[in-house]
Amino acid sequence: VGSGDVYVWNHAWGYDWVARHLAAGTVPFHTPYLGAPAGGTLWFIDAPGALIALPLTALGGPALGYNAVLIGRIAWAGFAAQQLAEHMWGREGGAGWVAGLAYATTPFLLAELGNGISEVCATGWLPLTLWAASRALQQGGLRRFALLGLLQGITTVTTFYYGLTSAVMVGLLVLGTIGTRWRQGTRPDPRLLGGLVLAGVIGGLLVVPHWAAFRASLAAPDALIRRSADLNMALMAHNAVDP
Repeated sequence: VGSGDVYVWNHAWGYDWVARHLAAGTVPFHTPYLGAPAGGTLWFIDAPGALIALPLTALGGPALGYNAVLIGRIAWAGFAAQQLAEHMWGREGGAGWVAGLAYATTPFLLAELGNGISEVCATGWLPLTLWAASRALQQGGLRRFALLGLLQGITTVTTFYYGLTSAVMVGLLVLGTIGTRWRQGTRPDPRLLGGLVLAGVIGGLLVVPHWAAFRASLAAPDALIRRSADLNMALMAHNAVDP
C-alpha cells in the first residue's frame, strides 16, 4: 500500500525488524542493519502497528502484515467516526454512515497512505477518544473515565501529534461541560475531577514507557536518529500546523 518513492519501505522494514527481534526473544531497540558496520539504537515509531501485525508478519512476511494493518486502519477510521457521529446525533442512521465514509476517505488519510507514514494513518483512535470523553462527561462513572484514559493513551502512543490534538479537544469538552453546568446554576460534581484524574493516570501508564523509549533512542550515543538544535527549531515551525 502506498508509493515506493517515499516512506513505505522504511516502515515496512520496521514491521519486519520488530517481528524478527521478538521472534528471537530480544527487544527491538538496536539494529546492526543500519549505520554499518556498528549499527545503532533505534525505536521504531510505529511500534503499535508492528505489534498488531505481528501474527501476520510472522505468517506471511512484512508485506502481508503492513498491508493488513494499513487497510485495517482505513476501516477502523470509518467505524470510529461512525460511532462518534451516532453518539452526537443521538441515534443510528445515515449521519453515522456519512461521517464514517467521509472520515475514512479524507485526503489527509489517503495522502498519508501514499506517503507510507504508517503511524499517522491510525486516525481512528482520535474520534473514539472524543466519543469516550463525551460519554464520560455526560453520564459519569469510573468505567467510562477509565475507558477515556485508555483511549487517550492509545491515541498518544500511536502518534504524539494525535495525542496532543485529542488532549486539547478533550480539554475543551471538559471546559464546555463545566461552563454549561455553571450557567445552569449547578456546581461541577467532585466526581468529575476524580474521573479525570483516573483517566490521566491510566493514559500516563500507557504513554510514559513509550515516550521514555523514544527519548532514550534519541539520546543514545549510537542513536541512528539525530537532530541538531537548528533542525528541532525548523521541525517545530513546520509541525506547528499539525494540531
